[in-house]
Parts: sequence; C-alpha cells; structure tokens
Amino acid sequence: MSDRFSEKTLAFLGGTSVSRQSGKMMAPFAVGKVINAFAEKVDRVLLCVPESPSKEVDVDDLPLVENVDFFPMPAFRSAKETLSWRINSKAKQAYRAAIAEADLVFSRGLFMPSVRSMHSFCAQGKKPICYWVVGNPTQLLRSHRREGFLKDSLGIGFSLWWESQLRRGRRLADGFLLCNGQELADRFASPRTYATISATHELDDIQEREDTCQGDRIRIATVCYIRPEKGIEYLLEAVKQVRCKKPWELILVGSRDRYPDYQAKLDRLVDRFDIKDRIHWAGHASIDGVWEQLRAADLFVLPTLSEGTPRVLVEARASSVPVIASRVGGIPTSVRDGHDGLLVPPKDPVALAGAIERILEVGPLRRNLIQNGLEMARNNTVNHFTDQVLNLFTQN
Repeated sequence: MSDRFSEKTLAFLGGTSVSRQSGKMMAPFAVGKVINAFAEKVDRVLLCVPESPSKEVDVDDLPLVENVDFFPMPAFRSAKETLSWRINSKAKQAYRAAIAEADLVFSRGLFMPSVRSMHSFCAQGKKPICYWVVGNPTQLLRSHRREGFLKDSLGIGFSLWWESQLRRGRRLADGFLLCNGQELADRFASPRTYATISATHELDDIQEREDTCQGDRIRIATVCYIRPEKGIEYLLEAVKQVRCKKPWELILVGSRDRYPDYQAKLDRLVDRFDIKDRIHWAGHASIDGVWEQLRAADLFVLPTLSEGTPRVLVEARASSVPVIASRVGGIPTSVRDGHDGLLVPPKDPVALAGAIERILEVGPLRRNLIQNGLEMARNNTVNHFTDQVLNLFTQN
C-alpha cells in the first residue's frame, strides 16, 4: 500500500462495541485486528461504535492503537432496541459527527434501519463510503426454524426491508459494497459491488507442515458457536459412518450453553449413535486456544447451513489442516473444491462422511489440499483485506 492514505482520516462505523481497561479502548479481537490494520495505513481512525456497559474485558479483546479516536454511538442490546426510534436517532447523530470529520467512511455490517441515513450523510458531504456486508441474515433465518413461524417471518421481513435500505443508500452515495463471498455479491449486485474473504490472521500466524493424519489417532476438529445454523447434527451422523484404519475423535470447540434445547438434541444423538467416548466438547476457547486446537488437528470440518466467508476456514488452512465445508453462502469463494478443500452439500451426512474418508485415505489429495490451503492463507491476511478496502477508494 502506498502512502496515499497516510494523511487521510477514516471513519469506522458500527459492527462492534468497545470497552475500557486502564484508560485503553479494547475491541473484540476479530474487529480490533481490522481497525488496527487500518490505523497503520491512515492518519486517524474515527471509531463510531457503542461502548459496552460491562466492566469485564474478554481475554481476547485487543487494545486499539493510539490514532484511533472514539465517537460513541448508543448501545442496542436487543432486536427491539435496534428498531427503537430513540436509538436510531442517536445513532444518526453519531454517524453525522464522525462522517463530518472523515475523508473516507467504512461501515461493517450495521443491521439497523439507519443504514440509509448513514449513506445520505456521505452523499451530502461527498464522502466515499465502503459498506462491508459480512453475512446474509435473510438466508440465515430461512436455513432452519429458530423462534417459531411468526417471529421467523417477522425477522425475514425486516431483513428484506433492511436489504432494500442498504441498496438505496448505496445508490444514493454511489458507494461500494464489499461482500463476504460471491453469493452475497450477487445478491447485492451493482457496478460497485465486490466479493471478499474475511480474515484476521497475519503471515506470522501461518504454520507450515507437509501432512497430517500421521499419528496413531485421527483428530477431527470443528470450531463454531454450537447453535442450530452450524449443522452439528449432520457432522455427528457423518462421523458415525466414517470407516478408517485408525481410531478417530471429534473435538468441538465453541460455547454450547446459549441454545440448551439444541445442545440436548446433540447429546441425544451422541448417545443414540454410541459415540460418546469419541466426542469431546472443548467449550469456548481463547484465540490462542483456537490456534492450538487447529494446529493439533488432522482434519477440519464445518457442516454449516449459512455463512459468509468464515475466518476459521482460512485459519485452519493457515495451520496446514485440510478442510471440508458445506457448499453454502460465501464458502465457495473462500474454498475451491478439490483445490484447497472439499465442499459438500449442506445437511448431507453421507456426502460429509465420504469427504472425510477421502482425505483420511488419499495421501496425495490430502497433501495437495494442505499446500494449496497454505498458499490461499498467505494471500488473504488482514493486511490484504484492508489494502483491498483502501484500493477501492482510489476508484473515486
């Protein structure tokens, strides 16, 4: 990246919250990495997000660098508050103040009615704006029953309305849409819509190895919040069918207490399949803990039903782990089937079991996936992502 932006001020709007510790602003790790990467390339970052009321700081929260200034916007803790006229009015005031001081505007996944107003302020001030669409809430709500027919239908209706506001706002400001995966880019197609791959790792995070599956036991891993849209039931049914020469174990990394009914369903499946001694619920892990699990894995599987471009798929390949994932959302943009991973249809445990067996049994395929996956990870770091965003602004 050239020094073209070294004297520019970038407003970063929404998509996270910050907390304070010993006078320092702290952000959740994944978003904090992106904010700090921007801050290395511009003069100032104006961070317009809510401040978390909690005094507790997560172990993974990242301190933000000194040239990040805070423009507080109101916190919204529920869907009701997201729709609140009062909350959205205060959010608009915060957007207007940050945009007025900025040269460039970047927004991450603001799922609020005020998204069109944000673009209006950019149009009025002739400020270029790039909006990062990180996921597809409409597809997520349609992927499975969540809160019952009425609430799900209302949620889908709001999501479709929000999409229309985002499209109108983009046209008004002649802004960019940067979408996690080609599926989202097609959904929000415009002359200024681009697909991207989400990532927060750096080159120093990459661990090279030529092969996996060389130990006495096969370690299959997945990392995700244990919730219905992650399709864990299909993974359990798949591993039950897997036939291989070595014993296997499945390690599920991620919090499992938010959806107790879903967890109870998974526990019943484990008992019914008689695989309890091979299933390990590792629970929530820190960022360092996730890297440790990935680097100890022989194979990574993500049987999800709805996604953008999951960072963990890139992180697994950065750990020299062959990956299998569902062919949904933006995953085919991140994973090229047969090149740096294998893709299977969602909700298909037979296809999933077959893909697992192929990687375990076919050494040349496995090693090829690992090497191509490493190359993919090298080309999709957090610095590559922020360079992509700033390069878009050069098109104005």
